[in-house]
Amino acid sequence: MLQMLLERRGASPRPWRIASSRHPRFRAIALPALFLIVLASAGFTRTMTADGAGREQALQALSAGGHVLLLRHSSTVGRDDDLVVPADCATQRNLSDPGRDEARRVGELLREHGVRLSKVVSSQYCRCKETAAIVGGGAFETQPYLNERKMHVTLVEQLIGNFEKDERLLRPARDMIASWHGAGTMLLVSHAPNIAGLTFEDLEPAEGMVLKPDLDAPLGFTVVGKFRLDP
Repeated sequence: MLQMLLERRGASPRPWRIASSRHPRFRAIALPALFLIVLASAGFTRTMTADGAGREQALQALSAGGHVLLLRHSSTVGRDDDLVVPADCATQRNLSDPGRDEARRVGELLREHGVRLSKVVSSQYCRCKETAAIVGGGAFETQPYLNERKMHVTLVEQLIGNFEKDERLLRPARDMIASWHGAGTMLLVSHAPNIAGLTFEDLEPAEGMVLKPDLDAPLGFTVVGKFRLDP
């Protein structure tokens, strides 16, 4: 349905790429397309997570490889300073002991289901790096475009917000997801605002969303399902 709406408006099936265009018709095409995504995605992603694959099916998709696990960092303690220095953990919220336990349990859950992590990428923030290290149990890389950002994610914010700025911030992560074709799973550990900006979905700490890369999908991927730890 979302694809059909975009085609009827004459928009690209990959509107996240339009945001980088300097074509004079940018606002006439890209902004309506992005607006349609906002309207459709509210129901689109909810339908996919509620009526699509459940927790076990989402984990099975990960074990099959070729998917992306978008994970919000685990629970934290403290608060961020007004000026956060990503390399200085003293300026930011960090994982609590329960948060570290959550990360261990996520890693165990993935291993129990035979999920092979071929690539692990984290925000530069300490809470994400520690989550990635515990879940992945090995080496990982960091990318600044996964760092926490203020995004325009509500309908009102999307209507009055800066589409170009949001998409410039999101585009590297969106491109990485859309182009993933590894044999295993790619794990991305990021923050709530970034995840909401990418997927129009909210995730709880240590909650994961399974994405299937698709260059022809409006967002660069389709949502397979979500999973969270048992209480």
